[in-house]
Amino acid sequence: MCSSPKSNSASRANRVTVKAFCEDLNQEQRKRFVQVANRADDRRQTRLATQARWQQKNDYRNTAPHHRSFWTRLSDALFGSSTPCS
Repeated sequence: MCSSPKSNSASRANRVTVKAFCEDLNQEQRKRFVQVANRADDRRQTRLATQARWQQKNDYRNTAPHHRSFWTRLSDALFGSSTPCS
């Protein structure tokens, strides 16, 4: 068992403390960052609300029965249908 690996505390790298990215910003830069972030959040909320309204408005397409053409219904009536009639 002499060849088993052993930890070597001298080979460990020093740990670097993690800093927040805004720690180095001054007061004006933080204020600008907050303004930009708030505008981006407002745009996102507006986009999500518009998307929800659009989906609600166009939801009938998912629930309405699919209308098949006259020729498809005729061929189904004459030759048999592999899918149920709608």
